Amino acid sequence: MVSENDDWFCVANVLLKSLDELITIYHDTVGNNGVLEMDFAIDTTGNVHPNQAAQYKALGDTIRNCYSTPIASTNAILNGTANTTLQLSLPLHTYDVLDRVIVQEDIQYGQRVRHFSIEVDGQGVANWTSVGHKKILLFEKVFTDVTSVALVIDQFVGDAVFISNFAAFKPCANVNL
Repeated sequence: MVSENDDWFCVANVLLKSLDELITIYHDTVGNNGVLEMDFAIDTTGNVHPNQAAQYKALGDTIRNCYSTPIASTNAILNGTANTTLQLSLPLHTYDVLDRVIVQEDIQYGQRVRHFSIEVDGQGVANWTSVGHKKILLFEKVFTDVTSVALVIDQFVGDAVFISNFAAFKPCANVNL
């Protein structure tokens, strides 16, 4: 994943993907309810080459920097019936700045959300068709002086939706997304 070639083993002098490219891959997979399988190209010593190991560490550090401390988060069991709109609001305490949210379902009960939107200060800013284990929504702009963020679920199956995490985040430092 980290190198620009498709070889099974580490090849000398191969360009590595930039950190921005790796973050995009992370958001396109993990952020869309997928699994990111990382290929560690082994060098002739039987180890991951130091340059590749450094790039993987930078990816992990960036993910932890971006997502370890939300400005607000909550979870809930939302009960409803067909044609019911469910809403979950984040408990914001100040005028915050944000550019992304994470929504996660507790999938031991199944993937129940079929369509949802995110509202920032009462304005719809994103619409999606599923959540699943994890959905990372990167907004097209940074919202400032935010007083409310809501998850609005307008299509689901079953009589309850199990949201294990709904969290908002500030823009990531030193990352071009």
